[in-house]
Amino acid sequence: MTTYNCGEYISQAIKSILNQTYKNFELLIIDDGSSDNTEEIVSKISDKRIKYFKRNHVGRSASLNYGLEIASNDLIALMDADDICHPQRIELQLKNFDFKENTVLCTWSIYFNNDKLKFDIRTPVNSSEFKSKMALHSFICNSSVIFNRRLIIENGKYCEKLYNSEDYELWLRLLNISRFKVCEEYLLFPRIHKNSLSQHELSRTKNQVNFIHKKYANLDGYFGIKDVNKQSVIFGWREYFYGNKTQARKIWYALGFRLIYNPRILLAIMLTHLNDERFEWILQRRFRLLIYFKLKKFFSLKIRKAEKFLIEELAT
Repeated sequence: MTTYNCGEYISQAIKSILNQTYKNFELLIIDDGSSDNTEEIVSKISDKRIKYFKRNHVGRSASLNYGLEIASNDLIALMDADDICHPQRIELQLKNFDFKENTVLCTWSIYFNNDKLKFDIRTPVNSSEFKSKMALHSFICNSSVIFNRRLIIENGKYCEKLYNSEDYELWLRLLNISRFKVCEEYLLFPRIHKNSLSQHELSRTKNQVNFIHKKYANLDGYFGIKDVNKQSVIFGWREYFYGNKTQARKIWYALGFRLIYNPRILLAIMLTHLNDERFEWILQRRFRLLIYFKLKKFFSLKIRKAEKFLIEELAT
């Protein structure tokens, strides 16, 4: 667990780890130079499995790499200091882990704000679908991942030049040499809070993902996406979310009559005509994900069980 000025939430995150049904682990907390009361909060939690390290502020990538180097065990589970995980998270992940060194295992996740579920991320199980989605966004919740640390260390670790989206860059680097598996359960609850929605953070994220996309521009050779029209669709979405909305519109217009069969792109083209402020406001609100999630919740017992768990967890 890496943390930086997360004292407001870290005790809940630690509690959700210590309450795991699987007990045989060490919890490394790498404090990346917090200036709040994080150290005081951690010091009051008495559990021999906790090992706390406070360092100068060097960034999350460097803190993650430090944790990989000092860990006593080869199998690593990640956790963010403002998230909550289900008590069976590690137990169920270990049951799904095949213990091959090149395996990366993640779970489904539901993002929440205060005590309200907002939207979910279901990482695709199908390999080709997974690669196709990863060409645009990271469809892996980073704090739900378990892997063998040697896999990460021997393949360059986290890129310390990145101040954001270091997990996405790592998964893309490992995309064709690792076996990505999915535990199809909602075991991780990432928290959305005011800092994660700030314009400054959104701008930083866009810049970093745009930089990463340029490195992985060969959609055929790297992601196995051979259809040129599908490539254009993805390039358009890359521009829409992380680059220039006008350029996204130009890329999509080149698809011609095929746009008729893609109403989502037609709606996105309409939105690109909004001024920058309104366009960014709509992107931040994630309306499509919110609406789709409400529909899924109505039909999904797993989501309703996850909501019950989270409400009870936040109330304690």
